[in-house]
Amino acid sequence: MSGQDKVNELISKREAARLGGGQKRIDAQHEKGKLTTGGLIFAKVMNLFLRKNNKINPLIGAAGVSAVPDSARVVQVEGIKSDPSNHLLMHAMAPNVSGVIGSAVAAGIMMSFLS
Repeated sequence: MSGQDKVNELISKREAARLGGGQKRIDAQHEKGKLTTGGLIFAKVMNLFLRKNNKINPLIGAAGVSAVPDSARVVQVEGIKSDPSNHLLMHAMAPNVSGVIGSAVAAGIMMSFLS
């Protein structure tokens, strides 16, 4: 494999990473009326009321949502807009899974109070 072939392969992998699960999956989510930006929007709204030196990174809010893997894909797309060399998908999956576990624990505690 020549050097140019390796460069072309890396470029195609970067393009695939930008789409997260792929344009087909993103379009399918949008057709269902699902938008995966809840945490992102929440952090941006909060930033309207915070001082300039105390802003919240909106990607943190999006990554903490337990909508796996859609919110991680939003983090990936937004991160690439800011810096094309960002590869955040796998890093965003950890808080996604933590959100799912936290939701399950909270549901279990709530169920124990109600029973």
